[in-house]
Amino acid sequence: MKKKKLHTIPRPYLDNFTDQNGNLHILELSKKRIFKTKPKNILTGNYFYIIKLSDGGGSFVIEDTLENIESTYSSIFQNKIRKKQPLEREERGRVSIFVAAMLFRTKAFRSKIESYFQEIDEFIKKLESMSEEEKENLASISQLVEPERTITSEEFRKITKDIPTFHSSSIIAMLPEVSNIIFNMKWNFLTTEETDNFFLTSDNPCVLINVPAIKKYGFGTFGSSPGLCQEDVNLSLPLSSHILLFVNWKLQKEKYMIIASKMIDQLNIRTMMFAKKIAVACNDKKLKEVLNKLAELKK
Repeated sequence: MKKKKLHTIPRPYLDNFTDQNGNLHILELSKKRIFKTKPKNILTGNYFYIIKLSDGGGSFVIEDTLENIESTYSSIFQNKIRKKQPLEREERGRVSIFVAAMLFRTKAFRSKIESYFQEIDEFIKKLESMSEEEKENLASISQLVEPERTITSEEFRKITKDIPTFHSSSIIAMLPEVSNIIFNMKWNFLTTEETDNFFLTSDNPCVLINVPAIKKYGFGTFGSSPGLCQEDVNLSLPLSSHILLFVNWKLQKEKYMIIASKMIDQLNIRTMMFAKKIAVACNDKKLKEVLNKLAELKK
């Protein structure tokens, strides 16, 4: 196998957050420790997107597909977005695919799948421990609902034995529908012209959030769970230290827009809030600043 160390956040994407010496400044959230490293050394996983085959081998088709998506996006970013030029329809479609991939390709998304499967497995165990009478009563209720498709507990557990393969294959399966939704939403490229103000990124940079739902139901609740088709949802993805893609259904005009420092701060706090293990910036000062502001909000 030739591709052992694979980036879970694309290296061409990370290159857009380096300092003048080509270094990334990394904040380890658990230790509050900041260090510098090159993009090639961070946010990788061994054989992360490999599809395990029945003969014991593996396929890198997912990694190859993601690399093609990254390469196409990188060219569009350098030639159009960085220069603040409007995108052609096909270019917008290519960027939509990249954004959709950034939603699903992360270690954070894989961990979410693992947690979800664990909850289902616990529920299955409870069902299996029921008495025959309880199972019959539950079956009579279940007959009122006609699901489109069901799987047996054995089939489910077979899937959960190899979550990495399930996750990797599901990335590509989800891209057509999700990228089409993102394509049809309203886009703004938010920019900062100030040399001392920057956007952060992280190990989970594509943030989907529904603020009105959070205000109504509370952060982290089922009712506040965001979905791309929700009227009030918005998506943010930092594209570089000076450009952030902001997407929702309500923007009146699509454009490149310089934003004030206060809004930059709010977006950086959001990015750090949804980071799992690390936040990334082009200097230490910005990381410390956002970390302190986030700590103030949590008091």
